[in-house]
Amino acid sequence: IFEFQLHSTHGDAYYIGLNGLEFYDENGEQIGLAEQNIAACPHSVNTLNPGTDDDVRTPDKLIDGENNDIDGTHSWVAPILPNVINRVFVIFDRPTSVSMIKIWNYTKTSNRGVREFSLLVDDLLVWTGILDKMSENHDGKRKQKVPFNTILFSDERILTDHEKQTVLENKTSSDTMTGQISSQNQSVDY
Repeated sequence: IFEFQLHSTHGDAYYIGLNGLEFYDENGEQIGLAEQNIAACPHSVNTLNPGTDDDVRTPDKLIDGENNDIDGTHSWVAPILPNVINRVFVIFDRPTSVSMIKIWNYTKTSNRGVREFSLLVDDLLVWTGILDKMSENHDGKRKQKVPFNTILFSDERILTDHEKQTVLENKTSSDTMTGQISSQNQSVDY
């Protein structure tokens, strides 16, 4: 079980969101994920009105492959509730090696995008850091220098060279130095 604990946004006090997640195996191939592989708590903004499912921004949109969406229809958004850490879970039904995870931050309202977050694998903290905020270009469309960020668990040269512009640093806003974790140089096995 991969658990993303979402600690803060880029300024929104009421909602938090992401556009997409992709997991890759030890060969750098994308791991296919289905709706039963993803969950979130709170599930989505639909939890604010029990019995309704009017809002399409649900966890399954994180793995639908439409990660560059700017209108929010292919993204996930959930309320920020008192004394609750927002979580996104990716669950594998068999042992799976993961060499990297690509994360697309929320684009429709960039202040709702994830800022500080942690990643736990089978309840062990393996990563903590800051996800880049999406920014606007001059024509009002959402744009970022790099459309996604990468958490890399491999030291395979082909992966590190290909992803070097997108790799997130393992740090928090209070860190003054960048640290590395031991699992950054190997695949994480579930």
